[in-house]
Parts: sequence; C-alpha cells; structure tokens
Amino acid sequence: MKNYYYRSIDNHQRIHTGCIQVENVAELEKSLKSRNLFLIEYAIKSESIENRFSFNKKIKIEQQIQLLFEWLLLLESGITVVSSVESLIESSETLIRKHALQAVLIGLEQGKPLHQALSNNEVFSPMVKEFIRIGENSGSLISSIKYAYSYLEEQKANQEIIKQAMLYPLFTVSVGLGAVIFLSYWMLPELASFLLSLDQELPTTTMILITIADWLQKDSSLLLPIFILLFLIIFVSVKTGLISHYQIGAFYWKLPIFGPIKQMIFISQFSRLLSITLNSGLTLPEAIKISTHISKNKFAEQQIDSIYKKIEQGFSFHHALNQSQLLPKVVVSLIYNAEKTGRIIPCLDYISEFYRQKANRRLQKIQKLIEPCLTLLIGSILAFFIVATLGPLYELGGQLGQ
Repeated sequence: MKNYYYRSIDNHQRIHTGCIQVENVAELEKSLKSRNLFLIEYAIKSESIENRFSFNKKIKIEQQIQLLFEWLLLLESGITVVSSVESLIESSETLIRKHALQAVLIGLEQGKPLHQALSNNEVFSPMVKEFIRIGENSGSLISSIKYAYSYLEEQKANQEIIKQAMLYPLFTVSVGLGAVIFLSYWMLPELASFLLSLDQELPTTTMILITIADWLQKDSSLLLPIFILLFLIIFVSVKTGLISHYQIGAFYWKLPIFGPIKQMIFISQFSRLLSITLNSGLTLPEAIKISTHISKNKFAEQQIDSIYKKIEQGFSFHHALNQSQLLPKVVVSLIYNAEKTGRIIPCLDYISEFYRQKANRRLQKIQKLIEPCLTLLIGSILAFFIVATLGPLYELGGQLGQ
C-alpha cells in the first residue's frame, strides 16, 4: 500500500486535494470515481512531503473537541458515518485534519469498521479512539462520542486551570531573569570598573557585586557547556536505560508541591474515565485497561496495569487498588463501601468532582503564595544591585560636599 497525494475535480468544476492509501494508480482512480471525482494529477508521498504536510500529526485538543462537536451534529441529524466523514472533510480548514479524515474515509470505503479506519491515524488521541471502538461494538456510537466529547472538555478544563495558575509566576520569573541578565552582562562590568576607579574603601555589598562581575567576565562562558553536558548525560542515561521512564515518572509523581497536585488531577481524571466507560457498558477490567491511556507517566501506567492484572486474577477492585501506590487510602475506602452497596459509578463521580475541586483550590493557594514570594525575591535582587552601586556614589558625594 502506498500513500498518494492527488488533485481531482468534481462535476461542478471544483478542485479537491488529499491523500489516499491504495495499491496503485488504478485503485486511486477507482476510489475517486466512487465519490464522483476525476483525477488530475498525483504524487507518491515521500518523507519530505510527509514532513511538510504532517500527515500523521495529532491535532490539538481544541481541534479534537471542535471535530467531535461537528461530528455529533452530523450523526444526530441521521446521516451515515461515511457521509458524516465526507462532510467533515469538506468543512476542514487545515491540511492536517483534512488528510487525516480522508485516510479514515478510504478505510471506511474499503469496508473497515470505523475504529479500525481510525487505528493508524493520529487525528484523535488513543482515549477517543477507544470510546469510538466501544460505541461501535455496543451499537451506541453517538453516546460514546458524547462521552469522548465530555472527557476532552474536562481534560481541556484541567489544562486551562494549570496554565492560568502558572501564567503569572512564569511571567514574573521571565521579567525578573531578563532584568538580572541585562544588569549582569551589560551594566555590571562597566559599573564594577567605575567603582574600582573611585580609589576608596568600598562596602561589602559592592565588593560582592564586583566579585560577581569578575566571575561573569571570566567564567560565565563555561555555563553553557556545563548545561549541555548535563543534558547529554541525562539524555544518554535515559536512552541506555540507566534511568528508566518509570523512575522519571515516579520522581514527577512524588515531586514536592506540584506532585500532589498532579496526583489530584490524575485521580479526578481516572475516576471520571472509569465512570464514563462503566456507564457505556464496559466491564471493570476493560475500563481499567483503557484508562492506561489517561497519563503519559510510566509510573502511573504501570500502577494501572498492576491493578488490571489483579482484577483479572479475581481480586476485588478495592483490594487491587490497595495493593498499588496509585490512590490514597481514603479513596480505596470509599470504593470499598461503594462496591458493597453496588453504587460504584456515583462514587467515582463524587471522587472525580471532589479531587478536581481540591486540585483547583490547591493551585489557587500556591499561586497566591508564589506571587508575593517571587515579587519579594526579584525585588530583593534589584534592591541589592541598587544598594551596591549607589552606596559608594553617595559616600563619594558626601566627601565632595565636605
């Protein structure tokens, strides 16, 4: 099978372009004719073309949400899956989305189920693909796409919360570092030379400043090679297995301050996903297996995998959770009681909402704490520069006045 980029024309003299995976040109023409298109020219996809058009590039979460919204409207209007994909192709504003959907359409025209047509395509995340597979197998595709849409909306909301919480600190740090770098590399050496030329005893703060200026002039060029060397050491260690992705994931998971927030967001997403997938008709082992896609953290993935294996061996859900390091004991206790009463889905919804709000409050609290701390730190650094430079000048002015 080869990927062919093509230009074609329809009966209304409109030009259509796209990419199709077929055996040969004859199959390409046949596929186009089935859609009332006539081939004008074609090219076999090469590496340079692939990089240019980003054929397998995953679209952003906002674009996935928009695509699912449009798809739901089309499917709920009663048209077929194939017709809905054709309509989505026509309304595509980006080449990435258009080419990805055209590949899906070709798969459907070849008789593949929708989830298989999507399997080798990066238009959707693995989690959304799983929802579509579930919906197709259970005969409730529209409901599953709605669940996928809700899941992506919640995921985007969590991302926005984190971005908003970190926006001001990052801005403050960037401005502060910019000011310090400007003072250190452009003003500090000149000021140091001037202060030394005053031929008087200098304050301790000024001497510290002159020492820093002297170090920057002589040894600051070593900073970049040192950082590059450290990066290469870490990169080689990860590639060779000296540092595993599991260890990196465990480090991030237990990181002070931000580690607990990451855990809260994960617990919220994990609980919500289990609730959605159980509502869609999946068994608990299937729902847990799908949830491995929820995080790119290898530590969390392995913990979920161990839970899945325990349940497959016949252990209860709360027992499998208790044997892992994934959820706190209080959550395991809630799930234990929910299992006894048969209200596992409402319990998961409650856990998800509780930890989502808890993560939001923690982020807001940290943001309120970081802002004055950063302001104080940057203000102290700038105050040190001012005192160290203006102190000797005031003393010199006093001597001249006498």
